[in-house]
Amino acid sequence: MFNAKDYAYQIEVTLCSIFNCKKYELGGIADANFIEKDPFIAIAFAFGNFYNRIDPSFKEKIDEFLSVYYL
Repeated sequence: MFNAKDYAYQIEVTLCSIFNCKKYELGGIADANFIEKDPFIAIAFAFGNFYNRIDPSFKEKIDEFLSVYYL
């Protein structure tokens, strides 16, 4: 998939921006250390925020991503 350590901080900043929170809020999901260990949970959490508001074609892409990279 990708090296989580290279993108953990960027994902942290993105999550904090999306959810208007600080690093240790959201149960630690928006923390770069957590993201390095399990980036899938953080990314799926962000996707879930937009899932019901997006176009069905994007829903298919999210569904595909989740089915390919889960596990």
